[in-house]
Amino acid sequence: MEKRILTPEEITQVRQWIGARGFKYTDLQAEILDHVACAMEDKLTTDPSLPLRTAFDQVHKSFGIFGFATIEDAMVAKIEKQVWKDYLFALRFFTQQQGVLVVFTCVLLIYAVSLYTQHLMVLLLPYWALFAANVVYKLRSYQRNKKLRNFLSYRTRFAHGVFTLPFGYYLAANPFWLDKSTDAITLLWPALLFCGGLCLIELCGLYAFSIGIKRSVSQAERYVAFNQ
Repeated sequence: MEKRILTPEEITQVRQWIGARGFKYTDLQAEILDHVACAMEDKLTTDPSLPLRTAFDQVHKSFGIFGFATIEDAMVAKIEKQVWKDYLFALRFFTQQQGVLVVFTCVLLIYAVSLYTQHLMVLLLPYWALFAANVVYKLRSYQRNKKLRNFLSYRTRFAHGVFTLPFGYYLAANPFWLDKSTDAITLLWPALLFCGGLCLIELCGLYAFSIGIKRSVSQAERYVAFNQ
C-alpha cells in the first residue's frame, strides 16, 4: 500500500488547526506539525476514507490530556537547557581568560577611589554599568529583530540574561559589607567578593545572551528562508 502524503494545502490546514488550539509561535507550530503530520499520514494510509479533521483530532487525542502542550514543554525545556549551557560556557571563558582579571582590577580601582572620596557605594558602579549594558543590549536586539518575535526560541531568550538585579539592590540598600569602622585591608575581601562576583555574573549573563540570541536569530532566519 502506497503511503499517504499530506499535500501542501492539507499541511496549511493542519497548521491552522494547531494555531487555533493556542500554539501561535512559528517554530513551535513547525515542531508540532512535524509530529502530527507523520502520525496523520500513517492513519490516512491505513484508512484512506478517514476525513482529514478526524485524523487530526485522533492524533491530538493520542497525546493525552495535555495535548500538544507536551511538545511545547519539551521545546521550552530544551531552550532553557541551552541557556544554561551558554552561561556555563561564558563562565568558563571568563575564568580561563584575562577578562576576569580586568573585572577585578576595575573593582580594585573603584575601591581605591571610594576610599579616597569616602563614598564607598562607588564600589557598585562597575556592576551597575554592566547591568545597564545588559538591559540596553537586550532592548536593541529586540528592536532589531521585530520580525522574529513570533518565534518561541527567540522570545524565550529574553527571559534570561539579567541575573543579579535583586542582589544589586540589596547590597545598595543594605551596605553592611562597607562598614567604615573596618580597616581598608579587611574591606578588600568583601569588595572583591560582592562587587567582583556581581560583575562576573552580569558579564557572563551578557555574553551568554549574545551567544544565544545570535543562535536563535540564525535558526529563525533559516526557517523563514526555507519557507518562503
